[in-house]
Amino acid sequence: MQDLATWISISSTLVAFASVVISYLVYASQVHPDIVVYTECDPKSPTLIYLVIANIGRSPARDIRFSPSAPIPSEAFGLTPEDAKRHPMQTMTDGPLISGIPFLAPGGCRRLAWGQYPGLFLSLGNKSIRIRAKYRSRQNDILDWQDHETESEIEIRSYIGTDCGDNDPVRAIARNLEKIGRTLEKQKSGNQALQHNDPG
Repeated sequence: MQDLATWISISSTLVAFASVVISYLVYASQVHPDIVVYTECDPKSPTLIYLVIANIGRSPARDIRFSPSAPIPSEAFGLTPEDAKRHPMQTMTDGPLISGIPFLAPGGCRRLAWGQYPGLFLSLGNKSIRIRAKYRSRQNDILDWQDHETESEIEIRSYIGTDCGDNDPVRAIARNLEKIGRTLEKQKSGNQALQHNDPG
């Protein structure tokens, strides 16, 4: 009977210890930094595609280093495929993806003008580039440094059919003229409504 009580006590202690460990691991996973690299189209400059490096985690990331699976195109500009072909493809040789980032706070980012769709598609086509990020974090002075590693993927093919992917100048002008026409029509309708309601 005493042995059974002893085993129950030991089991209870082990379960309690395991619960503490699991709770800590869950907490730690929620407060670690998380470095991602992704592409973004700016609505204000729809012909440009940006590369964004962001810390979407909840603690600072330090000593961030990047390892791409292939050379990253750079300055891939040109509004049309013909323009893009006239600009020789450049390979990224400097900047945060090459030299790294010493410190990136939670919510912090680096935003790079990567290029325009025709130039980028001429460089990458349907291929993608995997970018591995290695970095460190430390929650407080008691805990030791922790190493982290995440992998992101950048590509250009998913922009086909989007505003960033459709960089035909004629279509762009037509869309802008259409927007201007709709705006003028709304203003005209508003003025007519005011004149109609004017008692004088």
